[in-house]
Amino acid sequence: MLDLDTVGAQAPGSTTRLNTQPVPKYCAQGAAGLRVSEDSLGSLDLGMNLRSLRASCPAASDTVWPGENDVYPAVVFRFDGLNAIAVQYRDSLLPNEPAETWFISGANGVILGRLPLNASWGEVQRLFGAGIADGADGLIVMFCEHRRLLFELDASPDSVTPDRPADLSRIPSGARIKQLIVFHEINPTWHC
Repeated sequence: MLDLDTVGAQAPGSTTRLNTQPVPKYCAQGAAGLRVSEDSLGSLDLGMNLRSLRASCPAASDTVWPGENDVYPAVVFRFDGLNAIAVQYRDSLLPNEPAETWFISGANGVILGRLPLNASWGEVQRLFGAGIADGADGLIVMFCEHRRLLFELDASPDSVTPDRPADLSRIPSGARIKQLIVFHEINPTWHC
């Protein structure tokens, strides 16, 4: 068993030295909140393969993401005040492929450079306008202008009805963004 307290220590007369640099706790970021869009999270290009993304953020680590019936391999990118989980819907991670979906949460994000990631529903709707919602797996809203972004809100899924997905008037204005879901490609099951 490896004793982590002695890693990097040299035996007398030894010339080999192990790397003792600590693994960073967070991915690098600027002073302001991280800009989040369909294509990027701060300086991370969300279309890059996972190997390249991990190389740009040594704090990234493997994790899993629970699906409806399966658990999927994922990589979590931790920033100060924000977590981003890159998911591939496969049996194991394919490092030379991009993530299919990103789940981003935390207070330190700015959506499209205009709206805090923890904004209220009232602020979101004023900025993005027309959209549709689904309450099957929690309350999720997509706006027609940004079809690769889904907003999961902390309001009751009963705020929308399956027969009127574009009627967003019943969503409480004080509901907050719980997480932002970013698709690599437009989700074909969501139609404006």
